[in-house]
Amino acid sequence: MTKNETQCCHDLGPALIKAGKTVLKAAQSSQNMEQIYQVCGHHGWVIYYLEEQERKGNTVCQKDIEDQYPISRSNVSRLVKNLEKNGIIERSIDENDTRCKRLRLTPEGRRLLSQAADEHDRLEQTIARGFTREELSLLSDYLHRIMENFAEGDKKSWKQ
Repeated sequence: MTKNETQCCHDLGPALIKAGKTVLKAAQSSQNMEQIYQVCGHHGWVIYYLEEQERKGNTVCQKDIEDQYPISRSNVSRLVKNLEKNGIIERSIDENDTRCKRLRLTPEGRRLLSQAADEHDRLEQTIARGFTREELSLLSDYLHRIMENFAEGDKKSWKQ
């Protein structure tokens, strides 16, 4: 690696962290998103994941959340308990696999999701501003590759 390549790598981590914090702050500052964040914090993306999977006709279990996001089993369990306590999701035993705790959005969860949808779209439009479709596709690919790089390493050391 050349000195310039090394410098680029050293700048990448802080840039990613700053971008992530900026996006999170923007999402949390919108009035409609405030309610969803008060209820479930930064785990709002889990609600979107559940809705997306339900729309596709897929069953979602707690293990799927563990696999989808870099969150430890105990933190997923706590997250699910909080979402259930707040009436956003319901948990049930899967009929085909009793080890699977099936997760579903409740009507309240869908209501919150509906309220947040416009703000989510606005946030994504802000993120996408100034990028071509090709650049956004590449950015998405790069971000997924970064997540895969962490998944290939010592996965447990990166979980929170």
